[in-house]
Amino acid sequence: MITKNTFKKHQGTMLIGLTITAATLLNYVHANEQSAMPLTYVSSKAIENNPEVQEAWHAFKSSIYGVDAARSGYLPSVDVSASAGYERRNYGVEEEYNRNTAELSVTQMLYDGFRTSNTVDRFKRIQLIRYFELISQTEQTALEASIALLDVQNSKS
Repeated sequence: MITKNTFKKHQGTMLIGLTITAATLLNYVHANEQSAMPLTYVSSKAIENNPEVQEAWHAFKSSIYGVDAARSGYLPSVDVSASAGYERRNYGVEEEYNRNTAELSVTQMLYDGFRTSNTVDRFKRIQLIRYFELISQTEQTALEASIALLDVQNSKS
């Protein structure tokens, strides 16, 4: 049991112990700050330069464009076509004639049985999948780089 007298007797010993503990803790924190800086640097460089992360990033970006393309089903479309040519036939009054046609059509989707809305939802889910694949690949690459750095540091020690 600790009393006032016991504390006074061991005050010097406790003060030395606390000082040593504080110095050790300060060195430990300083060492962790120094080792954390290269770790974050190595991880960020590995993520930036890894081709698998780049592939996942581009797949995610393309899924964004897929959602935009699916949303275009709601927009009106304008189609233009033109043709010209020479035809010959064996029936009718004229056997030969030149045909020239041009066509312009403007269409707007009114109801397509929820096809467009379902397509947009499907591409949004694909975009979410690509996002999580990107996060997974990034974390895996950072983990591998961190393990490699720690292995190098341990082999130097």
